[in-house]
Amino acid sequence: MKEKTLKLIPPTDIRKNDENPRIHFPEWKMESLAASIDEEGVLVPVSVFKDPDNETPPYVLIDGERRWQCSLKLGLSKIPAIVEAPPDPTKNLLKMFHIHMVRDQWDDMPTAWALQKLIERTGEQNTERLVEMTGLSKARLKALLFATTLPSEYQQLIDSGEVPLNYFYELRLHVIDPLKRERPAIFQKFGEKRILKSFVKKRLANVTTDVIELRRMRPIIKVAAVEAGGPKGTSDLDAVIEELISVRDRTIQEAYENTVEMVVEADKFSHQCQQLIDRFDRLMRKATSEEDRQLVLEAIRRLQSQLNERLEHFEA
Repeated sequence: MKEKTLKLIPPTDIRKNDENPRIHFPEWKMESLAASIDEEGVLVPVSVFKDPDNETPPYVLIDGERRWQCSLKLGLSKIPAIVEAPPDPTKNLLKMFHIHMVRDQWDDMPTAWALQKLIERTGEQNTERLVEMTGLSKARLKALLFATTLPSEYQQLIDSGEVPLNYFYELRLHVIDPLKRERPAIFQKFGEKRILKSFVKKRLANVTTDVIELRRMRPIIKVAAVEAGGPKGTSDLDAVIEELISVRDRTIQEAYENTVEMVVEADKFSHQCQQLIDRFDRLMRKATSEEDRQLVLEAIRRLQSQLNERLEHFEA
């Protein structure tokens, strides 16, 4: 057959492409598209290939599932379709990536499942090659690969939209991995499954509402390790960490504010002060004239004056 031909095909002769990871179609978009097709018809042809095994229905979608679904719903007798040569299974899956990812980004779990299927079929493990094959960014590819390692119950929570993938990713980065590395006794006491389940419950109960709060766990764990003199020692903060794991309604933000906030903020402030000094040194080295030097020195004198006023106020 020719590489591509345009035909009018009954939508009932077309079936869904099982390799298309796009599972969810927003209802309002479908209703809007159906209204447009009802008025104007299908203006952009769908793309299909004919099943070489002559299964029923004989044509398989490549592109245009929403248009096809709306056509079925409206009971259209025929729709325009570009008939392409049948791809092999791996090329079919890759075609789904290349066609659909340039439009609306797929939902996380359907994309992760498709990526997992692609890896199983090709045996490809190299990140750079997978980026090239799928068109996914390196960061998104890494997050999706992580999603495939989660228990199925959590994959379903991501797919349903109850808990975003980013929450699980940040939970791994800022809670589970730091606990395993810096507070191993706590990690072993509760185990990874219970820790994961505990913080998922907090998210479902809206006790922990965003990843910013999850990130507060890392400094609590870090300061505990410093106080303990290393991973094997003990710290008063260990009890706080254990309570955050075992008590659903205990908030990370409250624990952070009551324990390490001042330590963390003072450390940040000290770092910013050092950066200011380093910047002053760089500017003085770059100053090529006395006028330039005086501009920088005057700025420092103003800062010095303001700091002296505040020191006098707070030391009084």
